[in-house]
Amino acid sequence: LAKETGLGCEEKRIPISSLSKHLDEAFLTSSLREIQPVSEINGHKIRQSPDGFAATLQASFTELVEKTMNP
Repeated sequence: LAKETGLGCEEKRIPISSLSKHLDEAFLTSSLREIQPVSEINGHKIRQSPDGFAATLQASFTELVEKTMNP
């Protein structure tokens, strides 16, 4: 969905200890939570943007679910 939305996407393993030092935004995805922004990692606050990746993906996912019974 990220690629289709034009956001670009790369999947790789990253040690959790390096996450808070090298990111601008974070989110989790799952079938229950869909796209859930992460606000803190190990005490380090993560900025939340109403126009960020998570918000864009959530809107695209909602649209996909409305159009397709089994996305």
